[in-house]
Amino acid sequence: MTALDIDGVTVHYGQTAVLHNLTFSAEQGGLIGLIGPNGSGKTTLIKTICGLISPSSGHVSVAGTQIRRGVDSRKFIGFVPQSIGLYPHLTAAENLRVFAGYCGLPRKLIAKRVGEALIRVGMANRAETKAAELSGGMKRRINFAAAILHEPKLLILDEPTAGVDSPARDAIHKTAKDLAASGMTILLITHELEAAEHYCDKILLLNDGNLCGYGAPSALLSQTFGSQKECVITLQAIPDIGAVTALTALGFETTDHPRQLRKMIPDDELPAISAQIKAAGVQVREIAVREPGLGSLMYKLCRPDPKAAA
Repeated sequence: MTALDIDGVTVHYGQTAVLHNLTFSAEQGGLIGLIGPNGSGKTTLIKTICGLISPSSGHVSVAGTQIRRGVDSRKFIGFVPQSIGLYPHLTAAENLRVFAGYCGLPRKLIAKRVGEALIRVGMANRAETKAAELSGGMKRRINFAAAILHEPKLLILDEPTAGVDSPARDAIHKTAKDLAASGMTILLITHELEAAEHYCDKILLLNDGNLCGYGAPSALLSQTFGSQKECVITLQAIPDIGAVTALTALGFETTDHPRQLRKMIPDDELPAISAQIKAAGVQVREIAVREPGLGSLMYKLCRPDPKAAA
């Protein structure tokens, strides 16, 4: 069963197109990471999926129902916002009972669904703890529970690990993975690219409102880079124009780090690269060779073209 179907969706703000003819679908179950630079169209896409924005063309369907104005998308979609949305003076279970009423659950189902949701997010032992006494990571898991009380077909997570520590991030990602394994389709908006590569079944990459890639992380990386490795050099000091010119002549590109440059290379090219850098007279602190990840993918596919800017 298709949980989410995006067919030729274009969205305009005034005369400006912010999503361009997006088409993709997601089967029931699985964790999809939605990534892209700031301004890539992620938020607009989510608002369109939720029915808050009407596309200029194309359509969105969730669980076989077309989402448009007048359709209550809350029946099919759960949403976990970036900010914590709990009543601090109520316990975890009391918060969930309130949210169960908001989403229209029949009274006779509320106790059962609240108990099930707490178990699914690993918070059953905190049911009677006031929200104000919970850690940030625990509060976010209660937010998860509130979003799945009505058993949505699609769960959208908006940067759910923002502002929490590493153990809490791991617990949140594991909760999302477990929910996906149970058959729920989850769309995870995140800037944590290493976590997305590790946990997500598929990656959806947007840039300037265009779909740049959709598929399993390993498949996207293989299609883009083949067997190449990423070579990153860290210089002893911020390079002058001469050093940058010498390194770019060797195929290196500057990065956001003032002392780092990178280049994709075949496995057997490192010895030659090292010799070329030494011959250029550039003082190098470190040369690192690694498998390309989602950060490399975004850098390659989403970096502005300097020729276009010129």
